[in-house]
Amino acid sequence: MVLYGFITPSEPISVQVNKTVPPIHDIPADDKVTDATVFLYENDNFIEELITDDGEIYRSPSDFLPQAGGIYTVEVQAPDYLTISGTDTIPAKTALNIDDLVFNADSSDAFTTAFFTDPSPVGNYYGVRWESYREGALFGGGSFGGTYSFESEVNGCRDTRFYLPDAIDHSGFKDICFDGEEVSFELSLTISGEGFDGNWEFFEFNIDKYIIRLYAHTHTLFKYSKSISDYNDTSGDPFLEQSQIWSNIKNGHGVFCAYNQDSISINF
Repeated sequence: MVLYGFITPSEPISVQVNKTVPPIHDIPADDKVTDATVFLYENDNFIEELITDDGEIYRSPSDFLPQAGGIYTVEVQAPDYLTISGTDTIPAKTALNIDDLVFNADSSDAFTTAFFTDPSPVGNYYGVRWESYREGALFGGGSFGGTYSFESEVNGCRDTRFYLPDAIDHSGFKDICFDGEEVSFELSLTISGEGFDGNWEFFEFNIDKYIIRLYAHTHTLFKYSKSISDYNDTSGDPFLEQSQIWSNIKNGHGVFCAYNQDSISINF
C-alpha cells in the first residue's frame, strides 16, 4: 500500500491511501484501497480512527489539529496487505518578520526585507513561498528563488549563498550555513502592471495582497523534497543513475511528513 500525507497545526489531519499498480499489463481501473482501516496516534497514544468519503482520502472525524512538538503516527490496515505506518514530529514555528515597505516613484512596486532568527542547534529546515492575490483570488505564487543573507562563513558557505550540494534544493534549505543567526532576504513585490492572459488577451492588473510564508520543515520532509529534486535532475538521462524517491513508510511506499509555518500578509 501507499500512504501519502502532510500534517501541520493549522489543518485537520488527513492522509491519502492507495495501492501500487503494475507498470505494464492488467492495470486496475483505480488504485483505491476501499476496505482500509486508518488509525491516528499522538505520542504513541491512540487518538481516533480516520474516516473516508471516497475510499482514498482519510480524514479526522473530529477535525483534530496536531500540535508543535507532538509525534504523530498513522497506521493503515487492510485485508491481504501488510500493515503500513508513517511517523513524524511537528516542528516548532519560526517567526517571520518584515521591515517597512518602500515604494518606487509610481507605486507600482514595493520593496522590503524579510527576516527570521534560526534557533540553535543545527538541524532546522526551511522553505519560503510567496503568493499574490488579485480581486480576492490567487494570482501568482511560488518558492522564493532569491539570495538569503547571514553573517557567518562556516562549513564552506560564503557570499550569502549556499554552496554545499545538500544545503538547498528546489523547495527547502537547512541551517548548516547559519546556525543560530538572523537570516534575511529581499522582496520585490509588483503591485500593478499589465500582461497577457492564457488566451493572449491584454489586461491590466492590480494586486490586493501578498502573503509570504516561512515553512519549518522536518528532516523527513527535507529528504523527501530533496529526493524529488534529485529525481527531476536525473530523470530521462540514460547516462545518469536514476534517483529514487525517498520514503519513510514502514512496510509500504509513500511519505508521511510534518511542517509548521508562519506567514505575513501585506495588503495594498
